[in-house]
Amino acid sequence: DVRAVREQAARHGQAERDHARAAADAAGSAEAVVDAEQAEQRAEAAVADARAQVHVQVGRWADNHSRLLSDAGCPAAPTALGSVAWRPGWVRRSMPQASPARKRSARCGQRPPPSA
Repeated sequence: DVRAVREQAARHGQAERDHARAAADAAGSAEAVVDAEQAEQRAEAAVADARAQVHVQVGRWADNHSRLLSDAGCPAAPTALGSVAWRPGWVRRSMPQASPARKRSARCGQRPPPSA
């Protein structure tokens, strides 16, 4: 039957187009993955650089204010501040629900007490 052959040819043509589209989508996805991986590596490098700069700047600040820190009873503050730069999310997780005791201890570079 001619009609059945035409239907079969149309389905075959559609299947070929679908296959070509899927192959193009897969290639585009592979390129997107590579681009995303490269962007992630650039972001990780930028974060590492920013953390290193924070560490250096905290050290400089501590050197310039060592007497003030000592007089305030907070000589460990620079160490605590510098270590925060290496613990992603610590400030974000800790500070919103910070109690007055937690805030006082954080001011002097002490480890904050556990949350109740």
